[in-house]
Amino acid sequence: MKLFSLHVLCNVVAVTALSAVTLAAQATTFASTGASIGDNNLQLNNFSGGTTTYSSQWLGAQQFTYGGGSPFWAYCIDPKTSTTLPSTGYTMADLAAFMSDSAGYAGQMTSSGYTATMAANGYGVQTNTAVVASRLRALYSYAFQDSLGNAQKAAAFGYAAWEIMGSPTASGLSRTSGSGLLAISDGTTDGNTIAARVDQLLTAVNTNTAAGWAAIGLNTAFSYVYTVYYDPAPHSTQNFMTARPTGISAPGTLALAGLGLLGAAFLRRRNA
Repeated sequence: MKLFSLHVLCNVVAVTALSAVTLAAQATTFASTGASIGDNNLQLNNFSGGTTTYSSQWLGAQQFTYGGGSPFWAYCIDPKTSTTLPSTGYTMADLAAFMSDSAGYAGQMTSSGYTATMAANGYGVQTNTAVVASRLRALYSYAFQDSLGNAQKAAAFGYAAWEIMGSPTASGLSRTSGSGLLAISDGTTDGNTIAARVDQLLTAVNTNTAAGWAAIGLNTAFSYVYTVYYDPAPHSTQNFMTARPTGISAPGTLALAGLGLLGAAFLRRRNA
């Protein structure tokens, strides 16, 4: 039987400790690449003072990395919180885990940015989280890939995701009426295009039938895994959601696996 010398064992401990520190640092680093697809020609109600004041709001997809992995596109699902990136405070989880975590969906939608909103116009935490999750899955499965095709589609998708997150689950989603988030075009061609696409998406989510989605040019419900990158309690920076085809590892996990293999290879060389 081969015995390890004290020198080799110390090296193993040192490398393992270094690898653990490196993994911890890289596994939790959520950063923007600076790339984005979106538009600011849709005007949103001001959330906290009724629905009479509207202002332009940039909406769209942004590109991120997680743990040093490959870049991926994601949408903000947290309209009342600002963004501070890069950050090492993010948790990565699938949509179901995010919805059930008290520091996930509920933590976001009951944070300080949403309290006045809920009292003013009903946009805030929803107790029927199953409906919220179902609506998000429907939107992403049919429209996520298509939304990355141009700025107006990305903006419309971004608004639809925001509408789903906090609008009452007991009623249908609407851009122009009811409780929750409301929006209008700024009167430009781009604004009119975004508003019309939002209405199409929300109608399709409300009915969620293959025929309804096909009527707006979206014929395929892709099989996705839905991943949320969220800032746990105390909630202080925006949460984001992405979708990836089933069978493809979440962004960041391959990079972490690679670090583990590098550590193992180093030890093999030292012990050869």
